[in-house]
Amino acid sequence: MAGVNIEEATNSYTDTLVLLKASQAPRAFQALSDLMENARIRRFD
Repeated sequence: MAGVNIEEATNSYTDTLVLLKASQAPRAFQALSDLMENARIRRFD
């Protein structure tokens, strides 16, 4: 995938929290953005 190491993940009824190292935040944000964009494209195809 994007090579991001997730330190911890937790979720509740409405929220999901993912903890990672600050140095990996830009890469993680880009990976999530790419996933959401791909989901939008597939939804409207």
